[in-house]
Amino acid sequence: MDTFCPLSRAQKHAPPRLCGNSHIPPNVSVHYKTTPMKRTTLVIILFLFSAEITILFSQTTINQTDKNGLKQGVWVKYSASNIIDSMFYLNDTLNGQFKSYFKNSTSLRHYGEYAKGIRIGIWKFFDLGNLRAEEVTRGANKDSVRNNKGELVMPTFYSYVKLYDSKTSKLKSEGKVLYYDSWDSDFSNEHGLWIYFNYNGDTISLKTYENGKIITNNVR
Repeated sequence: MDTFCPLSRAQKHAPPRLCGNSHIPPNVSVHYKTTPMKRTTLVIILFLFSAEITILFSQTTINQTDKNGLKQGVWVKYSASNIIDSMFYLNDTLNGQFKSYFKNSTSLRHYGEYAKGIRIGIWKFFDLGNLRAEEVTRGANKDSVRNNKGELVMPTFYSYVKLYDSKTSKLKSEGKVLYYDSWDSDFSNEHGLWIYFNYNGDTISLKTYENGKIITNNVR
């Protein structure tokens, strides 16, 4: 009968071995089970190795300029308001995917795409990771409107947006806004027809605005 040799203190983590004249028959294979601790240690080592490679890769590829000083590839910018923006440049012009994060939570703020420095396609905006708005279209505004003083003004831009309940991702309303800097600011105003929806997606109200002022309100 085969017996196993006792292990010394220095050998206590080594696999068991047969003593004396004991031998393993050639047609028998022996497998040693990896302990959970060993598997955990291996995972940690691989994770740390992967993280180290990722950091090294990022440090050598972001925020690069070519020999002419033009921005190329991935750029990452940090702002004082704990916001991180990640973007792509081609010959010093935004071109490709743009993502903005909250630094403290790494939660996505918004993302979209640029082509030759111009926003294209649908841009999505989030609140703690939940969709709160979509900017569907945008462009230069050509409508003259009256401000609070009754003066004719012409805001620089317009966007058609869809607003969602950030808790349920249900569409609440959609319509056009006019603005000078950002549609998502306190200085943007609803303009033209806006449609409002209930929880089931049914239209409950149609409102017409002129630069933030309600002109008509049709409740359904």
